Amino acid sequence: MENWTSTLQLESGVQRIVVVALGSLPLLLISLAVVPAVLVLPFCGAAGGRRVQEIVQQLIVWNRALLTASRRNGRFVD
Repeated sequence: MENWTSTLQLESGVQRIVVVALGSLPLLLISLAVVPAVLVLPFCGAAGGRRVQEIVQQLIVWNRALLTASRRNGRFVD
């Protein structure tokens, strides 16, 4: 008979994998949809360049949030 604590630890590991797997697909689609804007906007003046920086920074925030949510302690370590 298995120890119930080991079962909970296994389920916790599986949960992290599922969170990352399900969160990665929409994030990948968003990243691919942003590629044309990142390639074109820098040539539309200074405002376009700032907008590209904002888009990339938001993608970084979403990636960190996804990876942080999958950790046990909920903290991101650089």
